[in-house]
Amino acid sequence: MPRLVMVDDYRLESYIDGNLLIFTHQDVPGIIGKVGTAFGKHGINIAQMAVGRAGDTPGGHAIGVLNLDSQPSQAAIDDMLAIEAVEKVRTMDLPPAGKMPAWLA
Repeated sequence: MPRLVMVDDYRLESYIDGNLLIFTHQDVPGIIGKVGTAFGKHGINIAQMAVGRAGDTPGGHAIGVLNLDSQPSQAAIDDMLAIEAVEKVRTMDLPPAGKMPAWLA
């Protein structure tokens, strides 16, 4: 299965298929729990989560990649953006692993 291993200066390891949500945030305690709570409130299951920081020093900026079982609603995205340490949120809908995108088929 293909994996994402670096975004800009952020190191991580994430699957790249299906419903992805990519967010940048401050590297502070509690972010993972708050993100899980925000999606749980909206009934959206997180199938896989990867987080990484730029460099090895705690406390700077970090990135998170979520593989979701369903496309997040705007309300769920708004709840993520309401988390003080979350800076940006982007979503992508990619084909399942092993399938070519429609525009390549």
